[in-house]
Amino acid sequence: MTTKHLALILNNDALTVKKRIDYLSVIDDHTLPRAEKLTYQFAKSGNLRADLELSMTNAAFNYYRQSYLNYLRLIELLTPAPLDSNIDHNALLILIANVVSISINMLKWRYFDHVPAPANMWLQLFKLYEIADKKNMLNIPIQAFGTVFENAPSSTISAYIMQVSILGTLENTNMQRMHFQTAVYLLNTWLNNVEMATKFDESAHLFVIDLKKDASAKRIRHFTTTSSCRYCHIDALESKLTNALQLTGQGKIPEDLALTEVGDVKNLRETLQILSSEWSKSHYVRQRRKEERQGIEKTAAIAYGILDICNQVEHYLKKTSNVGLNILSNRKSFDEKLSSHTSIRRESSINILQIEPQREAWTISDESPRGLGATTSKESKTWLKTGRLVGLAMDERPPRVVLALVRAVMPMRDLDKLHVGLEVIARFANWAHMRAIEPQAIIEPTNKFAPLAGSNSISMGFNALYCPIEAGLSEESTLILPKVEYRQNEIYEITVNRSTKLIKLGSPVDAKDDWVKVVFPHVAVG
Repeated sequence: MTTKHLALILNNDALTVKKRIDYLSVIDDHTLPRAEKLTYQFAKSGNLRADLELSMTNAAFNYYRQSYLNYLRLIELLTPAPLDSNIDHNALLILIANVVSISINMLKWRYFDHVPAPANMWLQLFKLYEIADKKNMLNIPIQAFGTVFENAPSSTISAYIMQVSILGTLENTNMQRMHFQTAVYLLNTWLNNVEMATKFDESAHLFVIDLKKDASAKRIRHFTTTSSCRYCHIDALESKLTNALQLTGQGKIPEDLALTEVGDVKNLRETLQILSSEWSKSHYVRQRRKEERQGIEKTAAIAYGILDICNQVEHYLKKTSNVGLNILSNRKSFDEKLSSHTSIRRESSINILQIEPQREAWTISDESPRGLGATTSKESKTWLKTGRLVGLAMDERPPRVVLALVRAVMPMRDLDKLHVGLEVIARFANWAHMRAIEPQAIIEPTNKFAPLAGSNSISMGFNALYCPIEAGLSEESTLILPKVEYRQNEIYEITVNRSTKLIKLGSPVDAKDDWVKVVFPHVAVG
């Protein structure tokens, strides 16, 4: 109903500016607090029914969109070209602050659904920036919707524009909803007293905004300076992120943040880690393809999470071949037995998708020796995130399970689809079974290799993945195992292809999400 009222106000040319302001003020007082509460609850919620999620997303976005358009219309009525020097500057200042504040909420709901900003939104906001600049209002303290949110921090038009523009850099991160919600809160709290520069300082500026382009802020790399460029100095924000990361590592929350706004320490820390990576001068690593990819079209059955991938690889091996039954030879060393599975698996000719039709299917659209590009439905966004380990059972002959890390997730023009960039880490991973061993069991053979006390799988052990050396991918064989089972310098019994040995695990070479990767120790224990 509120959205319909806003549409009526927008399209009623008979309304005076004062009447429009009065109507919008009444709607804001009644609706904005409820909308803020709904947004937080939606961000914090887990998986919702698809129809309910769609209904809430559309309703919230349309409300903010109609409100945004109404305030833009008000500013158009107040600032006919050329700019009228007699207009109420205070009213204009408040209206511009309100528009930018609404745009942040509008953008947040788009990103909740992994959809880009509305067309021309950035150009519209930058036009407001130019209006405020001509009126010398960029750095005047102002509080958007001050009569509604009395305790909100004051800011400036320059800071509001920078907040929404920096938020725009997160479009392709595939952050979870609560991460976006928290990021907006952190920007509003920590980036409210900044100015954008007109002259570029390579040592100080990290992002650039081009007022003539319909795009958010961009990290400064190779670009040509123009009069329409504005530059962002966010060292203070980076310092806040670093300090907050240290505190959350100790289970604490910074004093200038409210627990009710960040959910909990875990969510805050996850958000800080993402933002530190995206907005840091030192920690940012741009993802680049190492080789050109070739266009292809394959189908892959997807497993995600270390336990599910282990099950997929084990299931594949059992169904497609008798690997492990015939490769053992008493004349072979353990390492020779491990390496032999690569060539043997090539003999299989069973289609993996016929074996596991229940799995989610992706379309592989391009491939290189070290990377894959895939298309999936938007429904995958509930679990997709950068750093997630996935197993891809490829629809080809011979079939194979490829291990890959999610490096990028981007919405496509077809808004129901996502494009996933993947880094291949193994093409011939093998299933392994492990269990932690008490050290004294090695000295006392009668103990039959007693499991380590405190292990999550005392009697049964746990599954893992053995990844052999592969030309172009890895120079050392590695193990990938569940993070909850990993203990550095502890002794484990490992079985691969029905061959068993004792090993001591060293330091991780990588660890994300629910998995840890270590170099396979070829020197046996005992």
